[in-house]
Amino acid sequence: MIAEAKELPINAFEAKTKFSSLLRGVQAGETYLITLRGEPVARLLPVFKHTSYMEFLETLSQAKDLRNKIKGPIPILEYKEEGREV
Repeated sequence: MIAEAKELPINAFEAKTKFSSLLRGVQAGETYLITLRGEPVARLLPVFKHTSYMEFLETLSQAKDLRNKIKGPIPILEYKEEGREV
């Protein structure tokens, strides 16, 4: 199973108060999940990771959807013996 990227939660008030420090963390590769009254509202993450992170989440979602459509185990060895590419 693929692990999702770790986000450090921080409430909006603390994020405002420590914004400069958070930016240094982002430069070091950290990702923050900003919450408002306990509810996630935004992510603060490096620009270079933004596209790849969002693509990763989309790919993960698609893989989960595909796996949920398949009933039972996947007979990979049988497919290989039939000449299918897996």
